[in-house]
Amino acid sequence: MPKYEIMLVVDGSVKETEAVSVVNDLKTILKDSRDFKLDKWGLKDLAYPIKKKTRGYYFILNFYNENSESIKEFRRVTLLKKEILRHLIINLEKDYGYKAKTNPKKIIRSQFRAERYKRIKEQTLAEQEKIKKERDTTPVKLTDI
Repeated sequence: MPKYEIMLVVDGSVKETEAVSVVNDLKTILKDSRDFKLDKWGLKDLAYPIKKKTRGYYFILNFYNENSESIKEFRRVTLLKKEILRHLIINLEKDYGYKAKTNPKKIIRSQFRAERYKRIKEQTLAEQEKIKKERDTTPVKLTDI
């Protein structure tokens, strides 16, 4: 079951109770989620103005959800609500780097890359040692100094 993390920035000009009620309304869309966790970061200054606002309430939602339609509905509703300044939805199970944990193809690919990296590193170290030995064995001429 995919794990999601959603960050919401709610308009800072509304009261905190109103911001929490907006987030709770959005939580009802994700009713089929498991292990739901809500973190309130509070009112913070924005790095840059968004819709002419400079402050916002930050919320982080963590949950597991198999229904992608509810995620699409959540995105649609957040775009419609005027109190939501920004939202970011991240699927934590989709890892496109070396740390793939659940996808067998990505595990095999990351192992292959790790072995290739190790082989290249060993070749580079061997070449550096060879160059170092050549420098040490060549006689120094007085004209070189």
